[in-house]
Amino acid sequence: MSNSSITNKTGSERKRFREIAKSYIFGSFTKNQSYQNEIAIQTCSNPSDKSNITNDVSESDLSYLTNSSSNDLSATEVNIVQTSTNSKDINANDVDSNTKISLTSSSSLLSNKIELDIDSDYVNERTVLIIRDVPAKIDIDSILQAVYCGPIEKIVKVLNPEDNNLIKYLELHFIKNQDAELFLKYSKSGNFLVNGQKLKCQWGTRFINEVSKKNFSKLEDLVYPENEQVYSQHGGSTIRTGARRCLILKKTNVEPKNDTNKKTIKNPYHLYSPNLAAFNINEVIKDFKVYGDIINISPVISRRLCISINYYDIRSAILAKEAFEKMNSIINKKYSNEWVVWYGKDVNDKPCISI
Repeated sequence: MSNSSITNKTGSERKRFREIAKSYIFGSFTKNQSYQNEIAIQTCSNPSDKSNITNDVSESDLSYLTNSSSNDLSATEVNIVQTSTNSKDINANDVDSNTKISLTSSSSLLSNKIELDIDSDYVNERTVLIIRDVPAKIDIDSILQAVYCGPIEKIVKVLNPEDNNLIKYLELHFIKNQDAELFLKYSKSGNFLVNGQKLKCQWGTRFINEVSKKNFSKLEDLVYPENEQVYSQHGGSTIRTGARRCLILKKTNVEPKNDTNKKTIKNPYHLYSPNLAAFNINEVIKDFKVYGDIINISPVISRRLCISINYYDIRSAILAKEAFEKMNSIINKKYSNEWVVWYGKDVNDKPCISI
């Protein structure tokens, strides 16, 4: 073979390589006629038929830029109703149910197109995480006991449409982006275990995050008030006076009945509460469930009768507390004489193992 033929062959290969590299960068390689002819020969199809031509660069090579994969569960949105969340405008009927059963399959929300969430402002503001693939027979209490890193504004529980007793996935609406990022990092370390099973966590879609941010902006002044006080409980954890999902309901000191036949010496360190046996937890649930769905009611260690009411949504706690403090309201008449209420610390506001 002559040197000229070798040079021509090498030059043509270099030219073809440059075309491939250039088209790979500018996305026009598949439009090259010679490339289409070559593909057509390999697939035994008509070069003009573009249906057999694939662009290997489109999604797979850009997947590292995506917020989630195209088939992610988070691409399936729950129908979210935007309600006014100013304290003076919040009504019990405005608080959405935090348990969803059916999913809204909007074509725009189920699109297979990859969304390039590379906007730095959005990335630094997203706060919604989704816990997916929840195993059967794991309740929400067990899951939330394993959630750390910061207070949560709202929890949305989506049930399996085939079996309403099973949780399909959970939406965790953190108050701060930094807290959500820390917990996501923690979950990816393999330490997010519930009943010995690892749970997967990922970012919610951009739509969910933007709606959540818009709704939270109406509550921000209540969650972080200007005159917020911070104090330490028993020299331990820090408690803030801003709104949280947790309400602490505590019984005030009740004087014992005076016995005229006996002289009683009162112990100043003993707080009398003779009505402990008459306490009805079901009645408390009935009265406070009016303002929103309750996750659980748990006892609080105290010298007086004290319980913690944990709501799914911070708006429910705001409504309940304002109704309690409103003179002549139903709940005020029933509880204010013997009980006091304040915002407690979110059970999820606790540090996790450093990663």
